Amino acid sequence: MDDLGSVELVYADRELDPDAKVFGRRDPVLKVTEVNADRLADSVARLSRTMDQVFDRIRSTNGPYELESFEVSAEFTGSGEVRLIGSVGLEVTGGVRLTFKKKDSSTTP
Repeated sequence: MDDLGSVELVYADRELDPDAKVFGRRDPVLKVTEVNADRLADSVARLSRTMDQVFDRIRSTNGPYELESFEVSAEFTGSGEVRLIGSVGLEVTGGVRLTFKKKDSSTTP
């Protein structure tokens, strides 16, 4: 497998801005870093495998409806890990939206 090199990543450091105490801000600090693209690809592939397991479990239920796809929001950490973004009342200003769609059974090997 070829080395994918690196990619520049802007991420929100969850440590509070040092001026937060003085000014009362709670905004994360945005930082820029180089991330190994192979590590990033591995993280996304790991998330994809996990979502496959979620689909399999949902598909095994005997309900009247079938899930065709679902969408999740994720963010990348400064080290290239992928984290799902849950709804906790925070406004998400970055990240990526990933849509997982059921494979067409006629094209599955």
